[in-house]
Amino acid sequence: MRRVKKGLLFLVGLATFTTALGDGMIGRLHTSDSENSSVTPDLITLTRLANKGDTHAQTKLGVMYFHGDSVQQDYQQAMHWFQKAADNGHAGAQTNLGLMYSNALGLPQDSQKAAYWYQKAAAQGYSVAYLNLGVLYSMGEGVRQDLKQALISYKKAAYQGNPHAQYRLGTMYANGNGVPHDDKKAVFWYTKAAGQGLSSAQFNLGLKYLNGEGVSQDVIEGYKLMMMASFDAGKKSMDSRDLVSEGATQDLIDDTQRISETWTLSSETQADDQSNISLIAEDMPDI
Repeated sequence: MRRVKKGLLFLVGLATFTTALGDGMIGRLHTSDSENSSVTPDLITLTRLANKGDTHAQTKLGVMYFHGDSVQQDYQQAMHWFQKAADNGHAGAQTNLGLMYSNALGLPQDSQKAAYWYQKAAAQGYSVAYLNLGVLYSMGEGVRQDLKQALISYKKAAYQGNPHAQYRLGTMYANGNGVPHDDKKAVFWYTKAAGQGLSSAQFNLGLKYLNGEGVSQDVIEGYKLMMMASFDAGKKSMDSRDLVSEGATQDLIDDTQRISETWTLSSETQADDQSNISLIAEDMPDI
């Protein structure tokens, strides 16, 4: 069987930042029963607590203003509350400040300030901060480009279970980017991320199975993974004719498609890994 073209490798490493839906999301705040109410009880309670210096409340208020959740979206207000919480050491708020500086959300873009706040949050072990800091090191934005530091940052996030960091480690090993080329390690990290529903990892892992790179060749497993990765888009990653041209029989393709139809991705674990903005940090308890 001929190898699937390398050009099919799904790389989102060119995106500046990735979402991180698996990093401890909390539920959205409850809204008022009255659609005409401009101020919800949650907003009143949060504002009172935030004004008393509660960093969780400050960060949660910032998230509400950032998303426009029960309030009019206002990046300046989001920045105000994130800044207060970040100055008092809240890792999620520090990460959010980095996010806003990275992406010029309500303020001028400033990668150096983004790196500063990511480093603050990473020093507390915050996985999303490690992930985004790794991206900055990888691209040389706000810091000197340093693939070794990018690798260290990604590993710190990956070992905490962050699927986007796991995926980025996989791509580094798959492409020999800053590390020796190692398909087995690429498969290891793609498998970790794919197991959490990250579609780009599922796609690349599928290619590894199709090509027998770092893993025993298994066309059915490869095609199944690639179809799983494409379910969100409502289309298959590869047309069946592509596999026929690679030497697979139609019966094998039909069997693979039947198997893949029994697999679904939970909407709660899917990640928009093509986005260039990391999810706003929301990992604080309900107030």
